[in-house]
Amino acid sequence: MPVASKTRNMLEGLVKEGSLKWLLGKKSYFGEEFEEMENSPSAGKNFIRELSPVANLVVRRCSKILRTSSSDLLESFNQEASDSMKHPSRYARNFLEYCCFKTRLGLIFEDHGSNIQEQF
Repeated sequence: MPVASKTRNMLEGLVKEGSLKWLLGKKSYFGEEFEEMENSPSAGKNFIRELSPVANLVVRRCSKILRTSSSDLLESFNQEASDSMKHPSRYARNFLEYCCFKTRLGLIFEDHGSNIQEQF
């Protein structure tokens, strides 16, 4: 019996720390969007390697709202931003903030409908 108890305790510990999430089949909050992004025909060109997967998801949402591509947003940032904003240690954060700011301005000054605002 002590072996079964140890095994059960070990499995409970793994479940609590999340090591068995793949086995339980629970998806993260962004799971479906990650899947959609990976299966998209333009997945490779719209994934920005300097960004984390979650940051790429945010940029993707911004690009959908602005009706442009992630690569167009990146190109726009690279043209408009100063060199200090493009420093490697701050590049990803500044680009993400740029996308969010540009999207927010777009939502304020253009009437895209309330359903798009709810998606953001």
